[in-house]
Amino acid sequence: MIILGNHSSVNDYLCFCGGKAKGLYLLSEAGVDIPETLVIPANLELSKYEENINDFSKSLQAKYPNVRFAVRSSALTEDGADCSWAGMYDTMLNITSGELYKTISQMYTYSATTRQKTYREFSNSDELSTKMGLVVQRMIKPDVAGVCFTINPISGDENEIMIEAVNGLGEKLVGGEITPQLFILDKTGNCKYFDCGDCSTVQIITESLLREFFKLINYLKYNVIKDADIEFAIQNNKVYFTN
Repeated sequence: MIILGNHSSVNDYLCFCGGKAKGLYLLSEAGVDIPETLVIPANLELSKYEENINDFSKSLQAKYPNVRFAVRSSALTEDGADCSWAGMYDTMLNITSGELYKTISQMYTYSATTRQKTYREFSNSDELSTKMGLVVQRMIKPDVAGVCFTINPISGDENEIMIEAVNGLGEKLVGGEITPQLFILDKTGNCKYFDCGDCSTVQIITESLLREFFKLINYLKYNVIKDADIEFAIQNNKVYFTN
């Protein structure tokens, strides 16, 4: 994971990176797999880092000839309790290396739009709170994608883990366009409840991968963050956490 900018302490600099970036940093530090990631803090003069961004994309282009990127906003208050800015920012998918800097530049200046200014005035938020960093990731082409909940959000049971999953990309799940397969794991890792949703009646996450999820999520729950929902992608039986 690369964080652009001049900073002697990553922890001190994370406040300019936003909630998504901070979450990915914590996941990376915990040793779980995330896609190759570039973080662009909210306080940069972007044009000074064009070469760094191009180097990042070229290095991945060399390793993955048909690489595509996802560019996601990471607002400074996006995961806070007082305001939710999720609807104020965009996610751009399937960006090529040649399109990457232009896309980043457009999204980076998006915080000056009238819509956000109006929202800021309405919510009595300061200017900094509506700025955003960006998270740039190599796009995984998943066989399965979804969301893990470290605590069952339906029952509130802290001893249960809930997983929602769909075939392919998870954007339709996040956007509420499809009912996912639902797995609830008990405190021993056994699947105590399964619902196929709009997907196949066959489990799209194997029992062995469910056991791996159980180990990973329990480690994160007790060592990194207790209550979280974490997006994931599975490619060739390898689990990546993406958000």
